[in-house]
This record gives sequence, structure tokens and C-alpha cells, in this order.
Amino acid sequence: MDRLELLAEEVNEDLLHGLIGKTAIHTNQVPLIESHYRVCPNDIQTAQMILQEHSPAVFGHEGSMCEISTHKSWAKNILTRIQPFGAIAT
Repeated sequence: MDRLELLAEEVNEDLLHGLIGKTAIHTNQVPLIESHYRVCPNDIQTAQMILQEHSPAVFGHEGSMCEISTHKSWAKNILTRIQPFGAIAT
């Protein structure tokens, strides 16, 4: 496994733990790191639904249960990440 592949795995693991931010030792690592912070369209849609004023307290979406009080912070973070990193093209 090369170092960039290992870095990609580390970034994915960080994201699973809710961490945003990674130290790059070399400038060639920056595009790889930033590419992992792009937001997938399904997460954008889910975040928007969670943050809608009239969403039910708990609802199902794409096979998952969304709970406003539990997922509100996640939804805000998802929509905030779009600004600097963009969305994954479909």
C-alpha cells in the first residue's frame, strides 16, 4: 500500500469519527484530503430534510431513521462542509 492510499484510509476513518481536518506534510496531499471532504448528494438531501422547520421529530429516509434532536448537529456540519469542499458530482 502506498502512502497516499494510507492517507486516504486515515481521512475516511477520521470522517467516520466526526473529525474534519488533517495535517498535510506535502502540498501534493492536499487535493486528496480535500476530495474526501466533499459531500455526497444523499447526505445533502438528508441534512436539508433534518433542518427543515416542519420536519417530523423522527422520520425514515433511505433506509435510515433520522432523529432531529440527535442528527441536527451532523446536518449543520454537512451543509457547512459544502462551502469549502463542494459536493460529489453524480
